[in-house]
Amino acid sequence: MAALRKKESVTMWGLSALLAALFLFAGVTKLIGLPAVIEHFQQWGYPGWFRFVIGCIEVLGAIGLLVPSYAAETASALIMLMMGALFTVVHAGESFLFPILVIVLLGAVTWLRSET
Repeated sequence: MAALRKKESVTMWGLSALLAALFLFAGVTKLIGLPAVIEHFQQWGYPGWFRFVIGCIEVLGAIGLLVPSYAAETASALIMLMMGALFTVVHAGESFLFPILVIVLLGAVTWLRSET
């Protein structure tokens, strides 16, 4: 039983760290205004200020995923954010595989964190 708990803990921290890095990177690219990011938001029809809101949520989410007492709630909130991303890419006719993968991984973090 202890070995299983250790594997779950390593998995939980590994997924949390991976997703935190992903959201930190994504958030920073929005906040600094990389040209490709600005272009995507324009193509999707979102106002310029919206990328700052999403970028801030992503950076705060990255931090929250690494705080054990907030990680499950943060992962759940990020699932909602990624549902918006999923809607956006489907509506734009783009690939939806990446948002689905991230949603599944966030779901795993939510489940693993809520059991501890």
